[in-house]
Amino acid sequence: MNQLIAMTMKKALYVWRTWYITLVQVLMPTFFLILTIVIVNTWQRLPNLPPLTFDLAVRYKVVYMMRVVKTCGKLTHINDVYKYRL
Repeated sequence: MNQLIAMTMKKALYVWRTWYITLVQVLMPTFFLILTIVIVNTWQRLPNLPPLTFDLAVRYKVVYMMRVVKTCGKLTHINDVYKYRL
């Protein structure tokens, strides 16, 4: 318990001695936040953009590569299953 009190007092004394650093650490983020809000509010708003249209015909044909060794019957079966689904 004494160690906690000592650490708290040490931190309080550090802040008291370096109040200007603490003030800068508190005010700088506040300044940049206010600056960002002002800049965003003064910019012209983006116009409503037209909706995007998705057309599957534009896409290229997808190629799936699969190597099948003919000596293995299980892989040949998998190849036959996927051949007709793609």
